[in-house]
Amino acid sequence: MDVDTDADDEIDEELDHAYDNNNGLNEGITDQAISITSIKDKLSTYQNHPTKASNQSSDCNLRNQLDLLLKLQAEYWRQRSKLTTISEGDRNTKFFHPHVKYKTKINNILELKDNSGILISNEEEIKKYCKSYFEDLFKSNHPPDPNSTPTHYTSLQRITTTLTPQQISCLNAPFTQDDVKASLFEMPYYKSPGLDGFLAKFYQNN
Repeated sequence: MDVDTDADDEIDEELDHAYDNNNGLNEGITDQAISITSIKDKLSTYQNHPTKASNQSSDCNLRNQLDLLLKLQAEYWRQRSKLTTISEGDRNTKFFHPHVKYKTKINNILELKDNSGILISNEEEIKKYCKSYFEDLFKSNHPPDPNSTPTHYTSLQRITTTLTPQQISCLNAPFTQDDVKASLFEMPYYKSPGLDGFLAKFYQNN
C-alpha cells in the first residue's frame, strides 16, 4: 500500500490537535453534573409557583437545557462503559456508573516490576515497558542462520497444500486503503481505543 508521507504527517498533527482539545473533557463532565443539579433545583422552585408567566417560560427553557445536558451525559457514560447492555438500548442509570468506575479502577495499572525486579510507577514508563514486553514476546530469540535452511521451512514441507494458487495470491497481496477502511468500519463503536486514545467511532464519523 502506497503511503503519502505528507498526508500522514498532516493527519498526525490533526489528531494531536483533537487530543489536546479534549484533554479537559473530565472537567467538562463535572461541570455538566453541577449544571444538571442546579437546573433541577430551579425547576423544582418554578413548579411550586406554576401560575407566573415568567416562570412558565423559564421552566420551558430549563427543560430544554436539561434534556441536552442529560443526552451529553448519557453519551459520555456510554463511551466509558463499553457495556453491551447500554449499546443494545438499556437505560443508562446510576446502576452503571459505579460499575464503570470500578471496572476502570481494577483495570488501572499503578505499578509494575520489570525483568530486573525494579518497580515502575511512572505512567509513561509503564506504557513503554508494556509495549516493549509484548514486542519481545512475539519476537524470535534465535535469529536464523543465513547459511542453513530454517527449521520451520522443513516442517512446512510436510504439510499438504490445500489452498489454490489464486487463494495464496490473494492472501499474499499487500493491504490496500480499502482493506484498512473496511476493517476499521467493522469495529464496534465504543471498544477500547488504540495507542492514540481515539475510539473507532471517532474515525468512522470523521
